[in-house]
Amino acid sequence: MQSSRPIQPSLFRTQTIQGEFSPPPAHSSQAITATSSLATAIQAYAAHLQGSLCSVHTVKAFVGDLSLLAKYLGATHKLGEVTRNELESFLVYLRHDRGKPCSPKTLNRRVTALKSFFRWLVRSGILKDDPAAELVYRRAVPPLPQILYDEECKRLLCEASKDSRTYLLILLLLEAGLKREEILALKPSHFDLSNPYRPELWISSQGRRRRQRKLRLPPEVASVLPAYLAEYRPAEYLFDCTERNLGYLLSSLAERAGIQKKVSCQILRDTFAVRQLRAGERIEAVLEKLGLAPGSYNEETKEKYLRLARPSL
Repeated sequence: MQSSRPIQPSLFRTQTIQGEFSPPPAHSSQAITATSSLATAIQAYAAHLQGSLCSVHTVKAFVGDLSLLAKYLGATHKLGEVTRNELESFLVYLRHDRGKPCSPKTLNRRVTALKSFFRWLVRSGILKDDPAAELVYRRAVPPLPQILYDEECKRLLCEASKDSRTYLLILLLLEAGLKREEILALKPSHFDLSNPYRPELWISSQGRRRRQRKLRLPPEVASVLPAYLAEYRPAEYLFDCTERNLGYLLSSLAERAGIQKKVSCQILRDTFAVRQLRAGERIEAVLEKLGLAPGSYNEETKEKYLRLARPSL
């Protein structure tokens, strides 16, 4: 017996080529051929997405991105005639000629939409070749941070030296390049002050590959650390505070030092790296001091520090 249960209406409406919203037509991939128009294929793809696990927002975004392609090439443009050069020209149009801002994040989403659409056409047997297969994602390059100048570093150290806690903190950030998580995990037992002219610190990484590195500290630590321990008497961890408290401590110190820039653990870590490079240290040695292992992710950090260390023109 046939079920008398009513057919559930569509949960959402997808975007058409004209930019309005209506239920997608009941196209199937079998009804589409290489001679079908972009408009027809996009509507069939919208129906395919609607029946998948894609979110409403993903479907809307992808169909909107593909609608821009149909508008650029023409809604009646045949699928089999779309070339890689046309797709690359379309991306150039989006970046420079459309007259509307297109952030790297948005552009990468549109590349994803193109790749997904044409991959579906190939897997469905509609197209033999994928014109979007060689399209390249453009990784968003974050802006360079505002590190501290040497004069600002001197002012920060001078102001910090008025209190043993802030002085020790700034020495570890600015002169050793520790990151925030490492600062909060420090214990007095991690320090070696047996040679007061060459104090050292052992740092254990917190990632999947647990490894240790030994850092040479400035001589001032040999006197500041005992003074801090005697004055503040930390229980277990050297700095018993939250990340928020640490951020407030640094911003308050920067304000008292008359520094207008944002001063954070990461900014001081970046400043340490650049100062090391400008002093003649090799980039590989600097990355090792920072606890960064070789890898594609850290290549971006390497490039960032090399760019920051270049002399100003």
